[in-house]
Amino acid sequence: MPTAPHAIGSNRLSGRRKQSPSIPAPPGNENSLFGKSLLAIVALIALALLAYSPVLSAGYIWDDPDYVTHNPTLRTWDGLSNIWLSPTSTPQYYPLVFSSFWIEYHLWGLNPAGYHVDNVLLHALSAILLWVALKKLKVPGAWAAAAIFAVHPIEVESVAWITERKNVLSLTFYLAALLVYFRSPNGQKIIDPTTGDVRTHFWRSTAWWVALGLFIAALLSKTVTASWPAAVLVILWWKRSRIHWRDLVPLLPFFIIGIGLALNTAHMEHQQVGAYGSEWAFNWIERSLIAGRALWFYAGKLIWPHPLAFIYPRWTINAHQPVQYLHPAAAVLVVAIFFFLRRRIGRGALAAVLLYGGTLFPALGFFNVFPMRYSFVADHFQYHAGIALIALGVASTTRLLSRWKLPAFYVWMICAAVVADGLWMTRRQVRIYVDPMTLWTDTLSKNPNSWMVHMNLGHAWMDQWKELNAAGQSGPARQAFGKALTEYQISLQLAPELPETHLVVGQAMAETGDYEAAILYYRQTQRLAERSGRAIWYVEVYNSLGLALSATGHPQQAISSYQRAIELRPNYARAHYNLAVELEKQNRIDDAIAQYTRAIELDPDNIQAHYNLGNCYLNQRRLAEAAEQYSTVLRLNPRHAAAHANRGWVFLLAGQNNAAAADFQAALAIDPNLEPAKKGLQKVMPGQIPPVDNR
Repeated sequence: MPTAPHAIGSNRLSGRRKQSPSIPAPPGNENSLFGKSLLAIVALIALALLAYSPVLSAGYIWDDPDYVTHNPTLRTWDGLSNIWLSPTSTPQYYPLVFSSFWIEYHLWGLNPAGYHVDNVLLHALSAILLWVALKKLKVPGAWAAAAIFAVHPIEVESVAWITERKNVLSLTFYLAALLVYFRSPNGQKIIDPTTGDVRTHFWRSTAWWVALGLFIAALLSKTVTASWPAAVLVILWWKRSRIHWRDLVPLLPFFIIGIGLALNTAHMEHQQVGAYGSEWAFNWIERSLIAGRALWFYAGKLIWPHPLAFIYPRWTINAHQPVQYLHPAAAVLVVAIFFFLRRRIGRGALAAVLLYGGTLFPALGFFNVFPMRYSFVADHFQYHAGIALIALGVASTTRLLSRWKLPAFYVWMICAAVVADGLWMTRRQVRIYVDPMTLWTDTLSKNPNSWMVHMNLGHAWMDQWKELNAAGQSGPARQAFGKALTEYQISLQLAPELPETHLVVGQAMAETGDYEAAILYYRQTQRLAERSGRAIWYVEVYNSLGLALSATGHPQQAISSYQRAIELRPNYARAHYNLAVELEKQNRIDDAIAQYTRAIELDPDNIQAHYNLGNCYLNQRRLAEAAEQYSTVLRLNPRHAAAHANRGWVFLLAGQNNAAAADFQAALAIDPNLEPAKKGLQKVMPGQIPPVDNR
């Protein structure tokens, strides 16, 4: 006999005739514990804030400079426009993420605490929305599942890492869209509450349009949420044991938009991020092996989150090893078992694993993503998908405890113990994300054979070397540099086939002034980059090589290297600038002017480019243009003494003695020993004693 239709919010979780009794305990019945929903919400917020409070002392780590601290689009209104209209202006086209950073930058600048707090609040909001959604869907232990999600240590990478605003923001919109689609607050429901069917005129429903808007917002935060409409169909099947064509029609726009934006992300991952080449050269059998192992990896970390690493070891995939087929075979077997047992145990278990696998699908290795260079898995990949397994685990445990008829006190103690353990582990894990040195030192202890980890630990030591040098602490600075160089050399030993492992050693050599050694490493970087067909991703080496060649007295080779950099990346402002400097040294002033002009077009705030361009114009007695460049320098840096002095000479040559005298005096007020300003002032005001007030 067919199952009678019923509402999405009904108590029939599995389609079975007999209901499991609810337990008089917190995980199974939120009202018995909290009395009011407000208290449940406050508790979830308190748990998230307590778990992540150590993040208030954290700074910026990996990728954060590209997303925030060195991101020019966050500075101006034009930058905000570029965030939306110029997909290549940001590392990835997630305009809502970068718009949130734009707002934060204009509220508190680059103070990392504000960005971290917002990530935590968004995570807490997602936990609340998850609780509400599970409660509406009558999932046993809804609050406990949301609480575990709020404090589970595997989520730390998504919450404590500012760059992963993508995850916390997109999940918020994802869950909100689900709630609106299934349970409209204004009464205009998409799903008929009495039959569980989709209304015929769904487009007249405000809820449908709001859900579509929230779904698009989720996609514009991270396109892994493109699986949302498929998740809706799984939930409908779970609740009704069937899917009707009328269920598909209102979801068609969701599928079309989701697939379109997901394909755009895949295209940009290839073209803009550079996820192509030999390191991604896997056939579909090998990708299936990666996917099968990843599914079990994340499930295992959700159950036993130890150890957690920022970068996990990259597995060796070999389709000729039969044992590697066990992971995908076991995953298929689990789905098959739950399918055949659906009439006995209900459809909930199968729905949960389908939601888990479907949501995780974009990160399973079937599509190229940049992190596959060094690892096939990452904690933040499972942020959206993991909630399905958390809900399944809690619901199953809740039903089991209800059958045992344990007193409410014992059930509450079990729930409290699990949440407290997660909270403790999360607080400990958050402290790893405080700064790059702490993060990479911890990662190295868990993944000692990763070239990427050694390289980034070298970067952390190099940053410390620069700070110590600036502070005049030469002894500790030398030690820091030695450690950086050691890490770079280990990285090179682990992956000598990669261009960047040679590049970083060359850059370290250049920092010490050993340009001859640097050139050798740069040349090898070039050879490997050209051979791999990925030279465009190593354009930096051509600029660095140009600097080293110039420093060792090879100007023509330096010019050729800069020109190759510009050929690979026409908008490479730094290469245009360095080429202009070299051309100016060769007295090719007209060519230098052209390159300085282009460098300024690409980077209008490059003070030295403006200053040098002004010098070129002054050399050609193009006084008005020279004055304009010096004025721009002084607008950007009013205490640029040399710009004052040179503009003074422009005014002097133009016969504007009073203006010249004012500029010479301004220059000497900044730098009393600046000879061009002294000579200029003596020329325009003979007998005048240069001022010595160094204010």
